[in-house]
Amino acid sequence: IDFANLEQGARTIMVTSAVQEEGKSTTVANLAVAFTRAGKRVVLVDLDLRRPFIPRFFGLTGRPGLTEVALGNVGLEDALARVPIPETERAPTTLVGNGRRPAEGLLELLPSGPIPPNAGDFVGSRALQEILEELRERADLVLIDVPPLLHVGDAMSLAAHVDALILVLRVSALRRPMLSELRRLLSTCPTASLGLVVAGADAEADYGYGYGDAYGYEAREQARPDPVGV
Repeated sequence: IDFANLEQGARTIMVTSAVQEEGKSTTVANLAVAFTRAGKRVVLVDLDLRRPFIPRFFGLTGRPGLTEVALGNVGLEDALARVPIPETERAPTTLVGNGRRPAEGLLELLPSGPIPPNAGDFVGSRALQEILEELRERADLVLIDVPPLLHVGDAMSLAAHVDALILVLRVSALRRPMLSELRRLLSTCPTASLGLVVAGADAEADYGYGYGDAYGYEAREQARPDPVGV
């Protein structure tokens, strides 16, 4: 994502999928943790007002959220929940003077809050735009979980107010008509696409660039590592 974002410089990125249960919420939650461990200040926003799920990952259900901030019932500072991230054995470092110190990332979660009677209208509201603009100034990166593209129009409504999108697709769910409709929607989308996350793919079949053949090196058989869940 860092390389895909070099030219775009996107700071507000929505993560969506084609249909339900493709792994978009899991993907955006893991991305938020990964960027935080890399030393970024990250705000993770649950804007899937149809099936909000993000707070369950972090044990933060029942908190005030985005819709209550928009109504003026709760301040943004009160709705944001700081998520503690366990330290890793090899924490990233940042250069400070002549030495290095561990990078200090920060992850904050903004839950969805109570579901509004018309979620589509809320996604296009000026109140939501102002909250996203405030979050953009607050963080290095704002990651937003939104409903699937092919189910409702929320993602397309929000696209005009974010810098970029990432699409999560599960191989077992893909069908040709679905891909055709996705292509049509993305061609009319007003924001840049940073790329696709393909879930459920088989990565065992001849993956790589073949450097051995290209540069005359003798091919060496390597033990395949055990799969690691992310």
